[in-house]
Amino acid sequence: MSTDDYLVDPLRDSEVRGHAKTLRYFLGLADAKRVDPLMLEAATEIWTVRGVKPFLFEAVSDAALPHDSGVTTYDGSRIVVRIPRRVRHSAFMGDGYARYTIGHELGHAALHLDKLTLGATLPRRSAGNMTSSWIPKFKSAEHQAMVFGGAFFINDDLRPVYSQGFSNR
Repeated sequence: MSTDDYLVDPLRDSEVRGHAKTLRYFLGLADAKRVDPLMLEAATEIWTVRGVKPFLFEAVSDAALPHDSGVTTYDGSRIVVRIPRRVRHSAFMGDGYARYTIGHELGHAALHLDKLTLGATLPRRSAGNMTSSWIPKFKSAEHQAMVFGGAFFINDDLRPVYSQGFSNR
């Protein structure tokens, strides 16, 4: 069975969420109520666990990534996140899967530079990624990117406010 996952440095989910918050802060989004992931098209560098690194985010033709929703690589000088135009359009329209895909790929960019510089390609498969059962979650690149993707979009300081008269009937 093939795998789309890599064994990476161990991280607790709470550490991964903390790294997502650090990247939000770096991008000036710490207090944002809603994050537009397409703002990354203007970013030329991002925070990673290995420091600030050159970065490129680009939409490519659908034919270039026919079976993937996104992919993160290293081109020798910068971290590159590519998404097909169909995913970019869906993210622009507010589609949750497309937005989350970008957050997921950012997770690979921020957390897995060591694997990327060694030539790893970290795709997000449209049909779902495969993880070998021998990779524990806290050492799984895919699991870490999934946790990061959600945490990147959540502003923990926003809490629902209920009216005084609220009751469960």
